[in-house]
Amino acid sequence: MLGRRHLPPMAMAAALPGRARAQPRAWPASRTIEVVVPFAPGGGMDVMARTFLPFLQAELTGANFVVMNRAGAGGQIGTEAVASAAADGFTLGAAAFPALVSTPIED
Repeated sequence: MLGRRHLPPMAMAAALPGRARAQPRAWPASRTIEVVVPFAPGGGMDVMARTFLPFLQAELTGANFVVMNRAGAGGQIGTEAVASAAADGFTLGAAAFPALVSTPIED
């Protein structure tokens, strides 16, 4: 059962989300969004990312994008750069999953 000793922590927990909501969100227009392509410039993944970005930019009004090619180790260097980036929404990664496309075709 809940007693009087539970009221102060519950009151504090109820007050915290209101304070968090009051902070303005500056995403996406406050900084440039980096799109990491884990392969060399001019390759298929690079062309796909650069073709897709104008459509994404039309949906995210005010957003600016820059493509960063980080080739090497079969895509692992770029993928690790995305995985180790801050979880703030300003780093996106291009990825290819050919097995998702080829498996249904082969069955």
